[in-house]
Amino acid sequence: MDTRDTPTSDSAYIYASYSDNGGVTWAANQRISNQKMRIDCSTCGGGGTPRYQGDYDAIVSTNNQAMMMWSDFRFGDFGSYVAYFPDFAMKVSPPNSTIVSNNDSAFIFINVPGVKLYNSTAIFSANITPNPPSGSFIIDFPQGNTLSSFPGTVTMRIRTSGNVTLGNYTINIEGKGPNGTPVHRRTASIQVVVPALDFGVNILVFDNCMNQVPLEFGTAPGATDCYDVGLDVSAPPPPPAGAFDGRFLSCSEHWFTDIRATNTSSERIWSLLYTPASDCSPASISWNPAQLPAAGYFHLVDPINGNMVNVNMRTTNHYTDVIGLGHLQIKYNYQICNNYNIINGWNLLSLPIDVINHNYLTLFPTAISGTLYGYAGSYYTTENILNGMGYWLKFPSSQISQVCGTDRTEVILSLNTGWNIIGGPNCNVPLSSVSDPGGIIVPGTLYGYTGSYVNASSIDITKGYWIKANGPGTITISCINVVMKENDELEKITENTKEFSQIEITDRENNTQRLYFNGKLTGGIGSESYSLPPVPPAGVFDARLEDDYRLTENEEAEIKIQAREYPIRIKITNLKNGVEYRLVEIVNGEEAGSHRVIDGEEIIINNESVNKLKIEKEGEIPEAYSLEQNYPNPFNPSTTIKFDLPEASEVTLTIYNTLGQKVDEIVNTTLEAGRYSYQWNATDIASGIYIYELRANKFISSKKMIFLK
Repeated sequence: MDTRDTPTSDSAYIYASYSDNGGVTWAANQRISNQKMRIDCSTCGGGGTPRYQGDYDAIVSTNNQAMMMWSDFRFGDFGSYVAYFPDFAMKVSPPNSTIVSNNDSAFIFINVPGVKLYNSTAIFSANITPNPPSGSFIIDFPQGNTLSSFPGTVTMRIRTSGNVTLGNYTINIEGKGPNGTPVHRRTASIQVVVPALDFGVNILVFDNCMNQVPLEFGTAPGATDCYDVGLDVSAPPPPPAGAFDGRFLSCSEHWFTDIRATNTSSERIWSLLYTPASDCSPASISWNPAQLPAAGYFHLVDPINGNMVNVNMRTTNHYTDVIGLGHLQIKYNYQICNNYNIINGWNLLSLPIDVINHNYLTLFPTAISGTLYGYAGSYYTTENILNGMGYWLKFPSSQISQVCGTDRTEVILSLNTGWNIIGGPNCNVPLSSVSDPGGIIVPGTLYGYTGSYVNASSIDITKGYWIKANGPGTITISCINVVMKENDELEKITENTKEFSQIEITDRENNTQRLYFNGKLTGGIGSESYSLPPVPPAGVFDARLEDDYRLTENEEAEIKIQAREYPIRIKITNLKNGVEYRLVEIVNGEEAGSHRVIDGEEIIINNESVNKLKIEKEGEIPEAYSLEQNYPNPFNPSTTIKFDLPEASEVTLTIYNTLGQKVDEIVNTTLEAGRYSYQWNATDIASGIYIYELRANKFISSKKMIFLK
C-alpha cells in the first residue's frame, strides 16, 4: 500500500512471497489479502489533511501470530520485512526410483528441516498413479508416518506384489498439519522393471530322432516359483501321447523358461519333464557348465531319492535317460543332503560326501550299535565311515536316513587282490567310466545289495559295492567327464547265461538270487566273471553254488543257502531236453527230502534246517510204487522217509501214533512220477513207536519207526 498518495483515497491488496525449503527457492509474489486495504480517518495525524503516519501489521498463520511490526511512513521511508510462518518445509528424495515387478522394495525419504514457530505434528501419506493393470503397490511407513520434532525424516516403503505391470508410475506424497493445514505436496517417479538375472542356464532336451526343445532355468531378485512378468516363459499344454516334449513344471503350470528367487544359502529345485517321440528313445539333456554361477552345487537327480540318477552338472555337460524316467530335478544348493533308502536289517552303504564327524552313529543315529563292518580280506568292526569305502550296517527297520555335508567329486581307491567293498563320489558313475589304468577289475564282479547280491553296472551315491581285483592297484572314480554308455562287457556276461539252465531262489521276503548250471561259456568270458562276493553277515539272504560262484558248466549243482525267512521258493527253468532232475534237501550233510524237478514249476522248501540243496540227474522213472524204511531208525530227532511213484499221483504221507491218531502230515499234494524223500522232525513229539503211511492213488503202504529221545 503506497501511502504517499492521499491516505483516505488510497487502497491496495497485500502481496507476499514465501519459501518452504529454508529460503533456497521462493515462490512468485502472491496476493494474500482477500480485499483491498483503505484508510478511512479524517483526523489522523492531528487533524486537517489526512495523513497516515504508521500502523501495526500482524501476520497470522494456523492461529499463531507469525509477526507484529510497526510501519512508520511519516518520512516516506518504506521498509521490507520477513515473517516466519508457523509452517514446515518438506523435501523428498530420491526423486526417481526403480523397483522389480514382484516382491521387491524401494524407499523414499521425506525430510523436514528445522522450523520456526511450528509446534504441531506433521502427518504424511502417499498414493501411486496410475493404478497398475496387474499386480499392486503396497505403501507403508515402517517407523510411522508422523513427525513431532524437527528437523526429522520419515521413511516410506513401496513394495510390489503379484507381478506389477512394467512401466513408469508417479508417487504422490502429501504432508499436512493435524487440522488439515498447512498442506504440502511433492511427487517422485518410480519405474517397474524386469530384474537382472543372477544367472541363466540354457539346456537342450532332445531325443534319438533329433526332436529338440531349448529351455532355460536361473534365478533373479524378487522372482517366485510361479509366474514372474518379464522373466518366465509359459509353455502350451502338452502334446498328444507319442509326441516329443520337454518343459519345466512349477505351481501346476508349464514353462519353457523358469526363473526362481535368488539363492544365497538355501535350495532351489527345478522340475524337468520330457518325453521322447514314439520309437525315438532315449531322451537326452545337455547344458553348458560355464553358465552356472560360481557358488553352490548343481546336481541333476531323479525325483525319488536322488539315488537312481545323480549327475554333477559342473563336471558333466549331458545326461541320457536310458532308464526312461521322463522326470528329473535340477537341485541348486549350498549343502549336500543325501537320502539313504534303508531296508530292515543289513545294508551295504558308503559315504559320498565330506563330513566333519565320520562316526557311524553320528551319521546314522538309528543304526544298531556295534554293527558297522568293513572288509579287508575278512570282516572287521569299526567306528568310522570313510569316503570311498563300503560298509555293512544293520538297522532295526526300513527308513529314509539323511546325511548332509559338502560335495565330493572324486575318490581314488587302492584295491587289494580279491574282493573289496568300495563306494564312490557324490554322483553316479558307470563302471565303464572308472579309471583302471592297471586293468585290475575283474569284469562282471561289481555287485550291489538289495536284499541279495545283484550285478551292477554303475557305482551310485550312498551305496556300497563289492568289486574283485585280479591284483593290487589303484582306480579312480570321478564325476568329471562321466560317459553314460552301455556296459558291453556286462552285456556279454549276461548274454552268456542264456544257454544255461537257471535256478531262481526266493525267500519269504522276496529276496532273489539267480544261479546257472549245465552250459558252456563262449566269447572268451571266464568263470571268474561269475564269482560271488564273500557271504554276507548272518541273517542276510544268500544263495550260491559251491566255491562261491553263481554259474557252473557242470550238469549238476550244489547250492549253499543262508536265509532268515522261510519258506524258500525254487524255480528251475531252461532244462535240457531229455534230462530229468531232482532237487535234494540237505541238512547237516544228510538228505532230508527230495523233489522231482519240472521245468518252470515252483518247489517249496519249508524246512528251516535246510542249508544246502543238490540238483541231481535222476535215473529211470520207477516201475512200481514203493515205500522204504525210514533212516535212521531209531532216530532222534529227525529221520528221512523215501518213496517211489511210477506215475503222477495224489499223495499223502501221514504219521500216526499206535492208537491210530494222526500226529503229523508231511505230504498232501500232487507229485509227478519219480523218487522222493522227506525228512520228519519229531522234536516236539513224545518218544515212542510211530507209523508212517503213504497213500498214492490206489497204493497204500505203512511202516513202523521208533523215536528215542
